[in-house]
Amino acid sequence: MSSVSPLGWRVGPEQIFAALDTLEAWRAAHARPLGAATNGLRSRVQTVGCGHIEVSQRLKRIPTIIDKLGREPGMNLGRMHDIGGCRAVLRSLEEVQRVQSRYAGDPVTVRTRDYVVKPKPDGYRAVHVIVRYQGRLIEVQLRTQVQHEWAYTVESVTSRFGLDIKVGGGPAPVRDWFAAVSEAMALEEDGQTVGTELLHRVNTLRRAAQPYLQGVRR
Repeated sequence: MSSVSPLGWRVGPEQIFAALDTLEAWRAAHARPLGAATNGLRSRVQTVGCGHIEVSQRLKRIPTIIDKLGREPGMNLGRMHDIGGCRAVLRSLEEVQRVQSRYAGDPVTVRTRDYVVKPKPDGYRAVHVIVRYQGRLIEVQLRTQVQHEWAYTVESVTSRFGLDIKVGGGPAPVRDWFAAVSEAMALEEDGQTVGTELLHRVNTLRRAAQPYLQGVRR
């Protein structure tokens, strides 16, 4: 049995199995660099005096890697910077900035993506630092507890209901509601007042999104 690739040519079982073997080997090659990056993150958290902070790590699952390869034009394994990822959930934006500063100018740092200053269209907020250890790219995520709570909720909705919110899919009312909630949470976290217009928008979008979210339990 064979399947047809996106380019139109047929791919047989041998090619599929060989591609999966390559993918599994490439994923496994990120395990030790990921451990080094996670240790580096813990060290930086301690150095700036953030105290006991949750630091976690994960290797991206193979189905998720395959999905990303197919979803993003021009993506390949060598360019994918988040096969290995580690995360620190910090208590405040000030702590995020302190940890981020420890990566600035460090030889392991490849680039920084500040989604706090410029959030993603879906409302996602965090700081991502792409680092290189042992020749492999690893993504370091720095989030506040508030940002993590928002992201966790989006991931829960995505996984439980298949709405694809995390990758820009799903019903527009749900996407827009999450984006508005993120905006309100960011203002509160920064000590600012959430205006009447934004509160009205959050409530209106919540009612529009509710039919898609029936049964969601935290």
